[in-house]
Amino acid sequence: IRGHELRQIRGLDFVIGTATLRYHLLDLNINLGKLMPIQKLKQGSVQFYPKVYSDLGYVNAPFYESNNPLTNATLWGRGIGVDAVIYNLSVASIEWSFAELDDKVTSGLFLHIDLVF
Repeated sequence: IRGHELRQIRGLDFVIGTATLRYHLLDLNINLGKLMPIQKLKQGSVQFYPKVYSDLGYVNAPFYESNNPLTNATLWGRGIGVDAVIYNLSVASIEWSFAELDDKVTSGLFLHIDLVF
């Protein structure tokens, strides 16, 4: 659940639902020419997608650990961000997430990079 990336929640089973709304904002063509020695990477594109999202989940822990308030509770994370698709090989995401912890809203800035080869 986005917003809870840095927290460890243990249980026997879980359920997660995610919803993301993206918009294709910008498409930049890149030509690196002689600067790039790899032929396939000389020309490419970078696309930018702003997004809003909401994640909802639940972790079932029948053997409840009293020191973790996130087990056996509904977890909700939401936020805004931007995805950048680079050369159709990787996705870099920067997200500002909001989540509840002990009845207080916590927030954080997260950077995710997925590489596909």
